[in-house]
Amino acid sequence: NDLALKNLILSEKVPASAPLRAPRIIYQSIPDYPVRAIEESQQGLAVVKVYILKNGRVGDVLIEQSSGHDILDKAAISAVSQWVFEPASFGHDSTESYFKVPIKFQLKA
Repeated sequence: NDLALKNLILSEKVPASAPLRAPRIIYQSIPDYPVRAIEESQQGLAVVKVYILKNGRVGDVLIEQSSGHDILDKAAISAVSQWVFEPASFGHDSTESYFKVPIKFQLKA
């Protein structure tokens, strides 16, 4: 939880006394590796910034750090848009938040 909290940006102020819990992935679809990216040997790490709603659904996905290839960035956004999370919470209350998630595209040798 401590490592995950470093990638968390809350959308509201939370009481300092309440224990804070980072979002947790409940459902995760694996990003498709675009055929053109494979043919062109494109690889990279995209860091996406996901806005997680109180119900755990994804509200928005933005590229925080590009993989260096638009086609891979779009594949990362497409996949993460379908994910479902257990939202961030403090005490017993869920809260909306941004959460950074790395998506690595690497071809096998």
